[in-house]
Amino acid sequence: MNTTFIPHVTAFGNCGKLVHNPYYNKAKKGCIKSAVRLVSMLFSKQHKTKVRQLIGNYSNVFIAPVYGVEASGINKIPLAFANAIAQVCNAAVDTDVYLENKPNHTNATTINRFLSLPIFSGNVAVKGNYVLVDDVSTSGSSLKAMKNYIESQGGNVIACIVLGLGRRGNQLEPSNEELNELTCQLNINELNLLLNETGRKDIYALTAIEIRFIKQFTTVNALREKLISH
Repeated sequence: MNTTFIPHVTAFGNCGKLVHNPYYNKAKKGCIKSAVRLVSMLFSKQHKTKVRQLIGNYSNVFIAPVYGVEASGINKIPLAFANAIAQVCNAAVDTDVYLENKPNHTNATTINRFLSLPIFSGNVAVKGNYVLVDDVSTSGSSLKAMKNYIESQGGNVIACIVLGLGRRGNQLEPSNEELNELTCQLNINELNLLLNETGRKDIYALTAIEIRFIKQFTTVNALREKLISH
């Protein structure tokens, strides 16, 4: 499986600015016109220049929105944002990869996000270079799960871009230092077995925020008991 280390999500604003946009609620509930208007207001010339720099000389590029049914409906902001990015870099929008379940991560706690792993499905272009797009990144779990799925199917993820970033910051993948600290702190074989039960392959499927959540526990059993009791 081909994997690319993407340490950070590229964000073009914060969650507060996004959710207070007058078109946000309608776009979140499925109005594509509202989503297009929202994106046109927030996706600036400077952001477009940044996108061109990120994608650079990559060929066979696909702009893939995090696309699926949420509690409020089908959120159209990622699709509208993906269309805008595709126009900037002359790439194709790909909605073949989609969110199969409804994790309901909006306003969810860290433990709720950990327990409700986003599950992706669909066709992936082998050796295709994917740019993943979402409206918001709070913990990075949706983007990381989508990245893991695309890479498992032979695709390559080159960037993750969002309009709004949560207060936990833009780090997506844990550093080698964080992974090493975790392996010293906990029994990794036991932890990987527990992660399998939550739908994750191993510790390398975790986001940086998920690593920090796990590191609060001194044993894998303590983590298991917390998850069971929630």
